[in-house]
This record gives sequence, structure tokens and C-alpha cells, in this order.
Amino acid sequence: MAVPILTIPESAFDPSQYVSARQKNNLITFLLKLVRGSSALLVLMYLVGLFGIKPLMEATALQKLDFLEKCRGSLRDLYLNIIGKVNYIPIVTVNKNNGCRKLYADAICQTDELVQPTESEETQSTLGMNKVASKLQSLLDSLNNCTTLSTTDMPHYRVVDYTLKDFRQKTDMSYFNQRNFFSGPTTQNGKKQVQKNMAQEVKTDIRGIKGLYMSGLA
Repeated sequence: MAVPILTIPESAFDPSQYVSARQKNNLITFLLKLVRGSSALLVLMYLVGLFGIKPLMEATALQKLDFLEKCRGSLRDLYLNIIGKVNYIPIVTVNKNNGCRKLYADAICQTDELVQPTESEETQSTLGMNKVASKLQSLLDSLNNCTTLSTTDMPHYRVVDYTLKDFRQKTDMSYFNQRNFFSGPTTQNGKKQVQKNMAQEVKTDIRGIKGLYMSGLA
């Protein structure tokens, strides 16, 4: 085995010596600029979409809606003009395909002559509300023509009112005593007369009957 005269060990080769510190700093700066540029571009795209594209899309949707409404109105007018010239009107059914297997139809009735409703039919259709409204209006007019008088404006009203109330109270106390309504005739208990209270006795009897039923003795 031949050994070369000049050998260079692998540990003696350092790649960092061949790359300057300035190039390393340039790489970091490039990465930072790239990140900043992409962030700024993303924010710019968002602002353009928010303030530029979104209003245009909304305006387009409104224009489409207005156009569809105009088409619908034109088709409706055309349909009404057509059915006014025919005697037989077909019924159109629509299947919404919602799983219920139902057909939705819209029928239009056509008459040869315009018949004015009679008074009885109009009353039946409105449940007589027109007559009620006319009666109420006449009552309101009559009430507006009436003049109002206040009893407090009458002379000596308060004095007469108080006198009548006092007279009625004295009359009630003299000819009718509410305490005697539930009182029975007096009974002598020795020397002292006791007046029976029929309401209290009835209340006691009811409590006794209720106690018998609750205890099961009745």
C-alpha cells in the first residue's frame, strides 16, 4: 500500500470559511423580505376582494334579481292577457320534488259578465261590519252634538250631597240594623239575657258535620 507524501485531513476542511458572513446575512434578509412580501400581498388581496370584488358581486346579484322580477312580471302580464281571450283555462300543476309526492296547482276562475254583489251578499261577506261602522259613526256624531254638564258646577251640590248621605245613614241605623239579621230571640240564662247568634251556630254545626265525615263516623 502506497502512502502519499502529502495528505490533508478531513477535519482541516471547514466550509464556513468559504462562505462570508455577508452572504449569510443576505440569506436571512431575503427570507424576511419574502415573508413580508407574501403577507403584504395577502392583505392587499383581501382588501381588494372586500372593497372591490364583493360590491361588484352584490351589484350583479341585485341586477339579476331585478331582471328576474321583470321577467316574472312580464310573464304574469302575458298569462293574464292570454287567459282573458280563452274560455277554457287549464290548471298548471307544479311538482316541487320535496319527497311528499304532492302536486301544487293554481286555478283561476273566469266569468263572462261582471256581476255586482247584492246588499245581502255584501253583508254576508263582510259579516255586517259596514252597517255596524255606519251605526257607530252616527252614534259618534250624536254624542259630539251633546253638551256635557258637571255636577260640581251646580250651586250647593256638595252641601245637598252630604246632607242626603247623612240622612240615609241615620235612616239605615234607625230602621235596619245588620246585627239583628243573624240574631235570634233572646234567652234567659239565670239573670242575664243572652242573644243567640244563628250564623255562629250554623258555622259550628257545619264544622261538626265536617269533622264527622273526616273521622269516618258519619
